Amino acid sequence: MDERLFRLVSSLRLGDLAMPSAAAEAIAGIGVAAVAPLAEALADPDRAVRWRAAEALGAIAHARCVEPLVRALSDGDALVRRRAVEGLGRVRCAAAADALTRALRHADGEVRWRAAGALGRSDRADAVPPLCAAARDADAHVRLRAVEALGAIAAPEGIATLMRGLTDSAPAIRTCAAVALARIGEPAVDSLSRAIVRGGGATRRPDAGTLAADALAAMGPLGVPALAEAARHPNAAVRQVAARALGRSRDPAAMPALILLLSDTDQAVRARAVGALGEMGDPGAAEFVVPALVDGGAELRAEARRALQALGPGAVLALARGLAAPCAEARRAAARALLDLADPHELPRWLLADARLSPRHRMETLDLLRRVRYADGDLRVRCRLPAPAAYAESLLADRDAAVRGGARAVLDCARLVRARGPGCGDRALLRPARGTGCATEGLVRPAEPPAEPPMGRGLVCRLVARWRRRRR
Repeated sequence: MDERLFRLVSSLRLGDLAMPSAAAEAIAGIGVAAVAPLAEALADPDRAVRWRAAEALGAIAHARCVEPLVRALSDGDALVRRRAVEGLGRVRCAAAADALTRALRHADGEVRWRAAGALGRSDRADAVPPLCAAARDADAHVRLRAVEALGAIAAPEGIATLMRGLTDSAPAIRTCAAVALARIGEPAVDSLSRAIVRGGGATRRPDAGTLAADALAAMGPLGVPALAEAARHPNAAVRQVAARALGRSRDPAAMPALILLLSDTDQAVRARAVGALGEMGDPGAAEFVVPALVDGGAELRAEARRALQALGPGAVLALARGLAAPCAEARRAAARALLDLADPHELPRWLLADARLSPRHRMETLDLLRRVRYADGDLRVRCRLPAPAAYAESLLADRDAAVRGGARAVLDCARLVRARGPGCGDRALLRPARGTGCATEGLVRPAEPPAEPPMGRGLVCRLVARWRRRRR
């Protein structure tokens, strides 16, 4: 033994170095020549010397370190055993892998779960059978690390064990098993599809089917066909699980299946499908969500409002078209949803800043807003909408010339109303804006005012007109 190595090994015994990692790093720099004296240090009566020696052997990470580290696994001190199994995980050779496989049957639970983690990092396919056996260990921590290791290796041979993990008593293991199955990919699709229908089976784990669906959703395009098939299952609970997972997949191929679920006979399934469409984030889904605002169920209406808020600016055009519905309740729901998206005074500027709305869409939204705002027969619809003039003022800065021209025409009409007094310019405001090329002419047919308005309606209208005159 040369003088430098002798001094370093002696420093482990005497504790001259403040940090054990510094000693391990220094000895690892020497290499294989340090294995023999470190193996002798593993028999030292001082536990600090033994675990520092095991740490140094792991830092060297040579095949000759395997035998002394295996002996250290039977040490009476837990810290020495921990350093030994960690060191075996750093050695990349068949002998170390065999030693870790035998360590999965060690009496110490910490040694078992650390050995399982080290085998997962080794990425060896021959480690799958012992890891499958470790996934049945009585210690939940050992099972968790074994399932994580199977997911890291991602071998199809571990699918059956991971499917059992979906029904484990520990929630963390069930979630980890779903993640591992998603990593395996296509070979696990059939097993996961059956698990969605079967659910927890005899184990009565209600979230087993949900976790299986989440695993399919995490696969993306690979899992969407299986989820679409589950969305047609006779059991409504299975359809709910499939709808939720389809939304989480965020894959455009899931849209047809979700749209089909909007006409499901079960209201809970429809609500789940609406929420999934909102989670997809596709603005094109808004036109399918808007009709749910007037559905009979409160849960479905609330889910539709949340979905439209999630879709953001992409839902504005669909809501503006909803203002043209013949049903007053539908128009009020669309107006409320518009207010949920933004403050009435901020909505014009917010719409202008949205790059997803084309110039045609921006002018169509303006046209719908001004028609309903000035001519709807329901006061509760009119009072919830922003003034079209404010929207038109924001459109004067639009990048499209046709949009700017249409905005100027709307502002001219608004000035005409202010000049002639309230109620005199409604017909002018209802004419299509010039130069817009808007295709919404005739789309909105404002309701004719009733011949005899309900009691109180005339008083309210007069009070509102008086308030508007005072504001001028």
